[in-house]
Amino acid sequence: ELPHVGTMGDVTKLSLSIRSDNYIVSDVSRNGRDDYSGYAGRILPLAAIDWQMPFVSNQGVYHQVITPIAMAAWSPNGGNPAEISNEDSQSFEFDDINLFAHDRFGGLDRAEDGFRASYGLEWAVYGPDGGYTSAMFGQSYRANKNDTFAAGSGLEEHLSDYVGRVTVSPNSYLDLTYRYRLDNDDLSARRNQVTIAAGSLDTVRINTSYVHFTDDAGSEEFDEREEVYFQAERQFSQFWSAQAYSRYDVDQSDPLEYGFGFVYEDECFVFDGRVRRTFYQDQDLGESDEFLFRLVFKTLGEFASAAGL
Repeated sequence: ELPHVGTMGDVTKLSLSIRSDNYIVSDVSRNGRDDYSGYAGRILPLAAIDWQMPFVSNQGVYHQVITPIAMAAWSPNGGNPAEISNEDSQSFEFDDINLFAHDRFGGLDRAEDGFRASYGLEWAVYGPDGGYTSAMFGQSYRANKNDTFAAGSGLEEHLSDYVGRVTVSPNSYLDLTYRYRLDNDDLSARRNQVTIAAGSLDTVRINTSYVHFTDDAGSEEFDEREEVYFQAERQFSQFWSAQAYSRYDVDQSDPLEYGFGFVYEDECFVFDGRVRRTFYQDQDLGESDEFLFRLVFKTLGEFASAAGL
């Protein structure tokens, strides 16, 4: 990565990388051809450039910032051979968080290829006591119109759906956020998410989210979704915290998962544990009880262990 700050305050970053994935697979379906078993692999070079230019205006005790943002990235076409099955990148959601990501898949089994670019505008105003209001709006362009992203993902066409966010945080004890995705053709809402976070970690921090996907805005795993997510978190000491959470399917009136966990974090490492009960149903998984422990050395890497019943 090569960052550069221009004389006008513009910030540019050039990124070059190369990635290699190697698989041993069994009975992978290949869309009409015989199932494949054996070795599968790929090499994925990436070149990308990120640019933004903040404009700042001071109006008494308030500070306003307007930032145009742009990104362009390129990888060779054909980065997803049929011999590599998609296990960890099915539940894909296109939103304001990954709009400017060089690769918008969350897992490793799928990779974004070809030329793509994104543009957007971010606005924020900050008050004297730490409160702020911000908004963001943007869109993406992909040179290839193929099946890299599933129909309904918002990225299946050359020009993507519009994504955005509005956040109102009057103080450190309350955050209100609305995220949305609008259809590229008629601006109809394809995704709505409302999140309310209230309280303090010293007492209890409550986070509640409602999300709704229309029936043509899901992923390879899901069609229409309407869910409510609830989380409570508390910091018990300088290093220890705990949380409990649940996810509920509003449309089916059924729980999807619930669990609780703890986190220990100091200047050297992070250790956390989680117990959860899931009610998801697909071809590989049914209802299950899971125990997960994760140890992260901040200067070395991560070790994780999981068990399920």
